[in-house]
Amino acid sequence: MILNSRVTKNPSIIKNVDVYSTKLFIYDKKTKTFITEVSDLPCKGKPFYQIFNDACDYGFWMESERTGDLMLFLYEGADKSSDEIVGWRLKSEEGFNALVIND
Repeated sequence: MILNSRVTKNPSIIKNVDVYSTKLFIYDKKTKTFITEVSDLPCKGKPFYQIFNDACDYGFWMESERTGDLMLFLYEGADKSSDEIVGWRLKSEEGFNALVIND
């Protein structure tokens, strides 16, 4: 789901969820993946939250530094090594991926 900047000037829809700028991520064009480390995000603990109060979806919104548009990324799973989470994978409806590395 993409919301353009005109719609999101007063984004009550996203009040409970962090919005991360694309400038916090490196973009891999080949895999259409935004990559960052959790320590580079302004969050405490997990980098995603319940999106809507009445839904079970978890994720975050990403704001384009260039256009101001928002794109919703939903949690898909975690990568683990032994008992430790090494990263979280999220995906947008538009086919973009996000990988947040647990450093």
